[in-house]
Amino acid sequence: RLHALHPDEALTYGALARCVMRGTAGSGIVQSIVSTLQYVAFFGNMAINLLLVVSSLRMVLGPDQTLACYSIAAAVLLPLAQIRTLHGVSWAGLGSSLAIATVLAVVLGKCYVRSARATRAAAVPSPFEQFSAAAAAIFAFGGQGLFMETMAEMRDARDFKRALLITSSAILCIYLLSSVTIFDAFGDAVPPNAMEVLPDGPARKVAAAAMAFHVAVSYLLANAVIGRAIHLKLDTEGANDWGARGRLCWLGITSAAMALCAAVVALIPNLSQLMGLVGALSTAPLSFGFPAFFFIVASRRAG
Repeated sequence: RLHALHPDEALTYGALARCVMRGTAGSGIVQSIVSTLQYVAFFGNMAINLLLVVSSLRMVLGPDQTLACYSIAAAVLLPLAQIRTLHGVSWAGLGSSLAIATVLAVVLGKCYVRSARATRAAAVPSPFEQFSAAAAAIFAFGGQGLFMETMAEMRDARDFKRALLITSSAILCIYLLSSVTIFDAFGDAVPPNAMEVLPDGPARKVAAAAMAFHVAVSYLLANAVIGRAIHLKLDTEGANDWGARGRLCWLGITSAAMALCAAVVALIPNLSQLMGLVGALSTAPLSFGFPAFFFIVASRRAG
């Protein structure tokens, strides 16, 4: 509804905040907070994806090949990161869906054939573990940061509501199926990356390669959004320049973004902790707080 009120201006989450808060007290502060949280969310998301790509490659090449895995990830992701639109990345969407389906089939298949159930620990999770789990759950459903950009590139934005309903329902079912099945098979022994329950062998390598491809696509989606936002701030005219000037600036942005993500991963190499941190700091307010706040403000202004 908020996008429908400003179809020509609300092309990004930050632009939506500007449209809704225009002329209200504290609009500048709200816009600054939203912009900051957006950067935290997208860079955090990209760091998580980079960590998963490297972790998956290590399952394929071996745990002692960390440097090689980072090098491969950079060599593959950086050239592909030069795709500057969500529409340009959409070609990989079907492959990404097939890849995650492959991962689920292998992991859940392992759960179903597992004969001995893991002994569940009786200890109650610590407050930090409980908070981290809740934040990770929020992170899992935090796609609102991409909604405006997605609608802006759709042929008919009115189809977005139906698409969102279908995909959200499917995601919820997949999350429930995988979570319940994996926990039933392995109990509290499940590592943050569930693929680590797979024994060494061809199935593990296939699943890891498929996961690497899936999260690489996720990285490219986030890269297209945050790269565009940075490009507009640094060079408004060049952001729409598809020549040498625009490409060179985009290369610098994407290279710096990847370096920053690598630094974040080096500081927080634990997947569950990184997801919990990003979810708590940015995903929660961007997904559940500000959308409701913007709707209330817009409704009051409309009378």
